[in-house]
Parts: sequence; C-alpha cells; structure tokens
Amino acid sequence: MTVTYKVNDKEMEQQAKEELRAANRALGIEETLEYIRDYGDLFVLEDEDVSQSIAHLATLRYLVPILEWLFEGQDIAVPEDFRLYVPGDENSKVAPDIALVEGLLIDTSNPQKSYGVGLDGPPPRLVFEIASESTWEKDVLITNKLGKYQRMGIKEYFACDPNPEQVWEGEWLARGRLTGWRLNPQTNSYTELKKDKQGRFKSEQLNSFLKMETVVRENSRSHWLRLYDLRGNLRLNKADSQQQRADAQQQRADAEHQRVQELEALVRQLKNQA
Repeated sequence: MTVTYKVNDKEMEQQAKEELRAANRALGIEETLEYIRDYGDLFVLEDEDVSQSIAHLATLRYLVPILEWLFEGQDIAVPEDFRLYVPGDENSKVAPDIALVEGLLIDTSNPQKSYGVGLDGPPPRLVFEIASESTWEKDVLITNKLGKYQRMGIKEYFACDPNPEQVWEGEWLARGRLTGWRLNPQTNSYTELKKDKQGRFKSEQLNSFLKMETVVRENSRSHWLRLYDLRGNLRLNKADSQQQRADAQQQRADAEHQRVQELEALVRQLKNQA
C-alpha cells in the first residue's frame, strides 16, 4: 500500500503527516515516512520488513567495514537501507540493504533523506540485498527490486541468503545462497552471473571474488558471504588489515632479532675456539 499526498515542502501540513502515520501503523510500520523533494511525495515502501534478523545484522556488520576500507580515500559511500528513486517515477522507490554510491557525503551536515538517480548523482555502482523470510522474493523478481535496479542502471547486484534455515525456495535453491547480476551495457539489461569452479562470483565493481561459506561449530552452522581479492586472499576491514600488517612487522622483527642472536652466538663460539 502506498499513500501519496501531492504537496510541496512548504505546504506539507501536520494533518497530512498524521494521516500517513496512521496508514503506516495500519501496515504495522511505525515511522517510515519519506519526503521525495523532486515531486513532493510522502511514501512508504510496500511490504518492507523493517526488522532485521541476527543473520542479517551479522552480514551487514561483516560487509560494510570491508567495503568502506576497500574504497577508503575514494569518493564512494557505503550507505545501508538508503532510499533510492528515479525522479518522476514513483514506482522506482527502493532501499537496498547496502549500496556503493559515488559522491554521497555521509555527514550530519547532509540534509538528504533519499537519493535521486540522475538528480543527485550517478546510479550506485553496486547493491546488495540480504534475504529475509518475508521479502526475499522481491529481491530476485524482475517485476520488483531486480527490475528497479536494472532500470536505474546499477552495474552489479548481488543477493544472498545467510539465514540459519534457508529462506530461498523453489528454483532459487539451485543457486545455493548467493547469486548476482551484471548490467549489459549494450542491452541495458541484467545478465545473471555464473559461478566459477570454486563456487565464486567475480565482481568487477569490487575487483573481488564473492563466495558463500559455511562455518560449522559444535552446535551450530553459520553461513557467511566472504570477499576475496583476485589472488585469493580474504578481504579484511581496516582494523583487521592494520593488525595483520602489525603482526607481519612483528614477525619480521622477531626473525631479525633471532638471526642477530644466532650470529652473536656463532661469533662467541669462534672466539672461544681461537
């Protein structure tokens, strides 16, 4: 259900806001109203699951820091659940779980509540959707999010299912827990990607391989979307990368110290033999 009021920013009255909030509450959504400045609409995203499972949160907390470190120093933001739309197309509204957006300032000085593709900047380079039981089909249908991202011109789109009990059903089970699409620049349409022999997808936008991996513990199994560089090394976030570098430096220092000690011991031995 979408509730729309054709009013501009100055004319938006409190009564209209309250009516929309009431409509949201009827949908079980407490506060999700948005104002799209291009054509002055308040809207809710229909049937969106506003809660997040632990598997969903864990995937976000794994991916976002890695992507932020991967693009550190570049003018690329990694927003979560940030509203995208195509100006003039009310059916285009969508909020990917993760996006890579060029030129978007993540700062409290930025008044933006949404991002107009072509108005505020280029299409996001890539988006991720993390499956939930109630919304996963919308992620993969050409009539819903898949089609919206295609029409926006988003170059790559990946969808994954990290839930303890897989929520993908039917034909989507054959894809395991991860699939992806890349925009064909000649046809402006998505082509579904194929896994390599190691079960990986290659992302041109991330210059990385993506793979779902299962971690088995004593009483549980967890499913993680992992990113690897093109040499097969696991992508790290900033803290882990700096720690890895510090550990490597310490190992080199320890090895050098050990070598010096061995040389000093050899010198003492030669002196004693002289």
